[in-house]
This record gives sequence, structure tokens and C-alpha cells, in this order.
Amino acid sequence: MNTHLENRAWAFSSLDELEAFLQDEDFERNADEERAAIHRKRRELKDGKYRVVFVGSFNVGKSTLINAMLGDLYLPTVLEECTTKIIHVIRDDEMRTVLNLVEVVTEAELSALTELLHAYDTGAQVTLDDEHHAIVIRYAYASAASVRQTLEALTTMRADEDYPQIRSLREKFDEVAVYVPAEGLVEDISLVDSPGTHSINETHTRIAEEIIPHSHLVVCMLDSQNAGNEQNREFIERVVQHCRRKMFFVINKSDQLNPDEIDETGRRGPAKDLARCLEEVVSNPEVFFISSLYGLVSAQLESGRMSIEEVDADNKVTIPYAVRRAMEDEAEPAQAAAAYLLEESRLPRLKKRLFEYLYTENREGAIVESVCCFLDSLAWKFARPLEVQLEMARNVPRLGDIAAERAEATQELERRTRAAEEVMNGYRLASAGGEHGGRSYPGYEGLVNSHLNRDSVEKLFFTPLREWILRDGNFDSGQRGAFKALSKSLEQRLDAYMGKIQSDVNNQIASVEQHALNTAGEIAPEMDTAQDPPIAVRRNEVGEVSAGLGASYAAFFIEGAVVAGAIAAGVAAFMMSKPELAVDLEGFLARLPGLTAALGGPFIATTSSAAAVCGIAGGLVGGLIGILWRSFTAASARRTKLAQRFCNKVDQLLLRGYRDGVGKQVDSVRDQLLEAVATRRADFGGAVRASLDAVIQDIDDQLGSLRYEEEDLKQKQTETIARLEPKVARLKEVARQARDIANLGHGAASPPSGLSPQPAATELNV
Repeated sequence: MNTHLENRAWAFSSLDELEAFLQDEDFERNADEERAAIHRKRRELKDGKYRVVFVGSFNVGKSTLINAMLGDLYLPTVLEECTTKIIHVIRDDEMRTVLNLVEVVTEAELSALTELLHAYDTGAQVTLDDEHHAIVIRYAYASAASVRQTLEALTTMRADEDYPQIRSLREKFDEVAVYVPAEGLVEDISLVDSPGTHSINETHTRIAEEIIPHSHLVVCMLDSQNAGNEQNREFIERVVQHCRRKMFFVINKSDQLNPDEIDETGRRGPAKDLARCLEEVVSNPEVFFISSLYGLVSAQLESGRMSIEEVDADNKVTIPYAVRRAMEDEAEPAQAAAAYLLEESRLPRLKKRLFEYLYTENREGAIVESVCCFLDSLAWKFARPLEVQLEMARNVPRLGDIAAERAEATQELERRTRAAEEVMNGYRLASAGGEHGGRSYPGYEGLVNSHLNRDSVEKLFFTPLREWILRDGNFDSGQRGAFKALSKSLEQRLDAYMGKIQSDVNNQIASVEQHALNTAGEIAPEMDTAQDPPIAVRRNEVGEVSAGLGASYAAFFIEGAVVAGAIAAGVAAFMMSKPELAVDLEGFLARLPGLTAALGGPFIATTSSAAAVCGIAGGLVGGLIGILWRSFTAASARRTKLAQRFCNKVDQLLLRGYRDGVGKQVDSVRDQLLEAVATRRADFGGAVRASLDAVIQDIDDQLGSLRYEEEDLKQKQTETIARLEPKVARLKEVARQARDIANLGHGAASPPSGLSPQPAATELNV
């Protein structure tokens, strides 16, 4: 019984658990439909009872036995025959009596019943249920006496005479449900007390045709004095063979038999008479000898509702003198007497066998098993979609695709990265100078420097320039126009020279860039392959170049005067040191009156003055001679000087640079080209690098997206598995345990044949 009660409690808990799962985020079915099914099963489990029907002839002790099982006097036990009212006794925390109506009652009838029950001081409250199908009597004082007094007024034969005010009401109900908090009764067993008759065979048609077919066990009460009454055979045959119901045969009043007459094997005594009567009707009938009176008295003693003195005064209860004397030595004689009477009643064996049959052998309407079959099916039904989700979460095809795509993208990224580095390394070597692809590249700056260095310019420009200028015809024609035509012609030659240099540089740049674009285009097909315009640097104008020799004439005059004056002064000093020569010199000077007047007479008188005069005179003569010499060499000098000035100007423009009239530095063509090619190399390299990096970045972005998608999928996978696995495991555990309780095979989703549940008992339809 304990196992059954544990299983029943587990079934309630599992129904609650499955109903709570209806709110789960992973539940995918119709929650309202499933909730309704769960509620039906919960009501079936709560209200559905294993119905045990007690049948027997008048005064056989059915009510007394039920009271003994309940542990107190709930049902009236009178000598008169009871009415045809059927009483269902059900355990419930709230004590109440429910009259199942077959006709509508009046307010007057309800008032009469209320007044009658108030007269008993039961504290009863009489109401109609919401649908007016039943009268519900609730008790303020939960006592067995309140229920017993109510039933005496409603169900006994003498009630018509003793309580005429409710006679009409008694005709409007046919069944009574009594809900009592009796500890001797378990929640899912309903004890049905049938009206007594003079013989079992006279049992009312309603009991035989409606109550017994929907019962789970029939307890046939027999008097120990006429257990083999042939009148009972027909009824027993109908129950066992036609209704196919299990029947226990209880021979009551065993306290009135000799010990040797109590033989449940049927070899002697009343059991033997019963077995002879049931031949060919029941094979191996289960027979029990009990004393329902002793069982009831034992329960009342145990609960304190009866004293041992009252037991001693009851002439129906006999305790041997020696046993009774021994009880006085016990600490609690009443408890000892209760234990003795319970053992003598033989009631525990009957109750144990009754529970054993209902919970383990009975398969007709086995309520817990039926509910567990439902739990098994429902748990599997709930678990299956989750298992599908779990399987999908564990096997995500996209993760495999991502792994393949990521491996391919990684290889492509490595390939393009290597190729990009090769492109950029080749471009760097070709543009900056170095060996690449079996070729030697001077680089942009090297190319510029190879064209614009002093040796190259001297050889390719200055030497031809000088030769061209020194030709007589070119110089003379240029001289006539103040050398403007010559300057213009020089600028043309300079433009042609610069054009060739820039063309060589641009051709080299174009070749290097085109090769870089071609190789980069294999990596970045979408890149812009258009080349930038060629490099072009500007030069300043050559301007006017003068071939004048005025400065050179002055220089020659000064040089001649200095040299000649020095020589003359030396000679004069030497002559004055010789007296014979001095006289001659003075005479000579005297003949130069203009000079003497200019220098003064006293001055001439001295030797030094004479030497100075000689030096000045010599200087004047030397200067005149220098001017005459410069005039003789002027034409050649002018050509040479013009050529040099042109070369100096071009040297400034091409190689050295210069400061303009306001002191601002003007870069040379070489410096401009060097800066331009450096900028071009950096800009083009940066553009190609950016295009290649963009392609590489796209692949890297794809890898990042794939990694993010993979991480997101794996995180969702982990979360889904972590969320679903415990739910699936728990639902499977519920199904497994339900299947074990229902004793079903693996994977069974419905009760086996013959295990269909019976309609649940309610307050209105018991």
C-alpha cells in the first residue's frame, strides 16, 4: 500500500510538472488541449476510486465492517433493514455528506432537512450545488456522530416513521456520498455499503446491474452460521462469471466460532460449506474469517473513543480472564486490549489482501497505472520535439560549411598576402633600385641622378653648348640681338634635353608601374589600372645673359698700372742712388714742367719723391698697355665668357638651384625630379598597397564574418544543448518511471488491453 501511495503522489507531482512544462519556451504543441487532458487525468487520479462494494444479507455486519475499517462509527448499524440507499464512503479532508438527486427538491424540503440537522446540534450547513444536482451537507464539527445521525435520518428504514418531515426528500435521491477524514481509509478507495436484504440473492437490481459492474472488488459478507446458503449461489455466479468481478468471501462473526472452525482452506467448518456451495462457480475462493465487531471496538479503544471499562461491560466482546488480567500489568491496558482485539478480529489480513489485490493484481480501471500510461505517453510526446531540436543543435550542417569556407578563405588569404608582398617587394626594388626578376633596376632616383649629374650634363649638354656658342656665326648673330635669340635657342636646347630626361624617367616609371599593375591585377581584379599622368617639372627661364667686357678692361688697366708702376719706381730708386744717374733723372724730370708743378718743386728734390713720380708714370703707361692688350683679345674672351655664363645659368637650373631676386630658394630641375619621383613612388605604392590590402581585408572580413557566425552558432548550439538536454532527460525520466509504475513494455505509449480507465467519481456522480 505504501508503494501504491508513493506512486500516486508521484503521479500527481508529475502531472503538475508536465503542466508547468506547457509554459516552457520550448513547448511546441497546443497548450490548451494538453492542459485540458492533464486536468482530466488529475481529476481522474483525485476523484477516481477503486470501488469496493460490500454485499450481504440483512444484519450480516457490512456497516460494522466498514466502520471498523474507518476506525469509528460513521455508518448507522441498526437491526432494521436499511432502505435502498447506496452509501459511498470516500476519504477527504473536508467532512461532508452529498445526496445525489434524481428529482428537483423544494425550498421547503431543504428547510426541513436544515431544521432537523440543527436539532441534532451538528452545526450542519445544507446547500445545493451550482447545478442543483446534489445536496451538500457540511459540518461545523467534524465528528463521526454528525455523519451517523445524518445517515440515520436519511437512509434507515425507520426514518420514514421517525422523521416524517423529510419523507418526500428521501424519495428524491438514490445515492449518498460520505466524505470523511478517516485515517483508516486511503484517498483512492471508495467503500460502497449496499442495502441489506434477507438474502444476497435479493440484492437490488441497481446494485447488481450498475454498481457492481463498475466496481473493482466485491466483498461478499456471509454469516458464519449459514455461509453455505444455496440462495447465494445464483448471485455469486452472476457477479463472478457474468460481471467478471473479483469477489472476496468474508465470513463475519468469527468471534462466535470455535478455533477449529476457522479454516480458510475450506477443509472444515463454514469455509467447507461455502466451498461446497460454490463448486463450478468459483475456483479456489478467497475466504476470510473476521470479527467486524472486534475490529471496530479495537479502533475505538485505540483512538480513545471507548474505554476499557465499556469494553468489559459489553457482553458481545469477550476477552479471556487470564488475558484481561495480564492487560492490567501493562502501562496502557486500553492499548493492550485494542491490540488483542485487533488481532482476534483478523481484520489486518483482510485489509492487507484488499490493498494488495487492488494495487497489484487488479487491472480493471487501475487508476494510477492508467494515469501513468498517460504520463508515459505525454512525456514522450513532449520530449520528442525537444529531441529533434537537440539533434539539430548537435548536428548543424552550417558549421561544417563554415569550417570548409574558413579553410578555403584562410588559404586564399595566405596566397594573396604572399602574392601582395611579392608585388610590393618587386615594385619597391624596381622603383627604388635593386635586382628583381633577373633584371637590375636603377630606381627612379638613380635614373634621375644618372641623367642629371655633373659629368652627364657636362658631356651631354655643356660641351655641345660651348661648341655651339663659340661658333662665329652663332655668336655674331646672337650679339646683334643682345644675345636674346641665343638665349631663346638655348632654352629650346634645354627643353629638348629636359624632355629627353623626363621621357626616360617617365618611361621607366610607366614600365615599372605597368608591371606592378599587371601582377597586382591578378590579386585584385577590381583595382583601378589607370596610370597617373607622366611626371613633368618646370624650369625657370634662362633670362638675359650679358657678354660685356667693361669690367675686364678696368681689370687689365689696373693690372698693367700696378705692374708697370712698380717696375718704374724700382728703376727710379736705383738711379737716384747713383749720383751720376740722379742728375740725369732730375734733369729729365725738370724737363717735365707739368709734372713738376703737380708734385711741387720740393718734392722732386728728394730721391724718394723722384721714385714715386717714376712709379706713377710707369703705372699710367702700364694701364694703357693693359687696355691695349685687352682690346686685342676681346672677341675671343667674349665668346668664352658668354658660353661660361650660359653654362653657369643652366647649371643652376638643372643641378644646383639658386636664390631669386627676393632671396627665395629655387630648386633645381634635378631636385624637383627627385622629389616628384619620390612622391610618385610613394603615392603609387600606397595606391597599389591599398588596393591589395582592400582585397586582403575583404577576405579577412569574410574570415571574420565566418568566425563570428561560427562562434554565434556554437554559442547558440551550446546554449540550446544546455537548455534542452536537462529537459529531455527529465521528460524521459518521467516517462521511464511512469512506464515502470504502469508495468508497460519499452516505448509503450498507451495502456495495454483491458487497462482503460473508468469514469471518475465526483460529488454529483458517485
